[in-house]
Amino acid sequence: MNGNRNWLYLGSSLFSVQPAEFAKLAMIVWGADVLARKYRLLDQPKHLLVPFLPVSAVLILLVLFQGDAGTAVVMAAIAAAMLWVVGAPWRVLAALASAGLAGVIAIFVTSPVRMRRLAAFLDPTLDLNGANDQANAGMFAIASGGWWGVGLGASRQKWGSLPEAHTDFIFAVLGEEFGLFGSLVILAMIGILGYAGIRIATHADDLFVRYTAGGITAWFMVQALINLAVVLRLLPIAGVPLPLVSYGGSALVANLLAVGVLLACARREPEARKLLAKKAIRPRPRMTTVVGSRTRS
Repeated sequence: MNGNRNWLYLGSSLFSVQPAEFAKLAMIVWGADVLARKYRLLDQPKHLLVPFLPVSAVLILLVLFQGDAGTAVVMAAIAAAMLWVVGAPWRVLAALASAGLAGVIAIFVTSPVRMRRLAAFLDPTLDLNGANDQANAGMFAIASGGWWGVGLGASRQKWGSLPEAHTDFIFAVLGEEFGLFGSLVILAMIGILGYAGIRIATHADDLFVRYTAGGITAWFMVQALINLAVVLRLLPIAGVPLPLVSYGGSALVANLLAVGVLLACARREPEARKLLAKKAIRPRPRMTTVVGSRTRS
């Protein structure tokens, strides 16, 4: 799809799965387990980076070689965020950032399609009916929304003028229909999700819970940031959906699974455990029934 070959078609073309979306959650949960088990050895770079970084790199390269650069960047950001949550030295993070920057440059240089997108991003007046069509249509949709929007379901750009309006550019449609006020509400909801994830990670006394919550929060926040930046013309076009908002099968299922894991992590907070323990030992009220003039309990 548009150069992306990350879909697996099972049985027929009507049923497809995108393994990369589930690979994000798998990488987070597996990485959190490995890093938590090796916590006392993480001051040594070989234990900090191996096997977490090589396995993550293999997953990222598999996604990248199938043409999905946006998802590969998100997965790389997740891996870096988890190392930051663990407490990796700044020199290690700086080296990874340098390698990531070199990788992004290589991604653009080796792909004529991405170079056209980069040129269109740098010059909004270039190729208006081609590389700049989607970005300009998205900005026009947002501008048409004004303060309060044109109304629910009344978007005009989604009826063919804006490509991928239901997936990667869903925020442009929401901006057109709900205006600036509705857009700020959506941003606030994403911010609340990020705050909740950070709170779970910082309050957890279980290392596995802390790393898992930190990885999932980084996943949602980085992917949302990239999607919003693309729609607002702050980054070149990248095929990254808005978590929990964009239409999608595999992406939405993977997002819901991640939210479920995050809720499970929330139940492992010290205060949450105390509250659940109190509820478990609280005596249940005895049921009484009245039969004739007698009371049974």
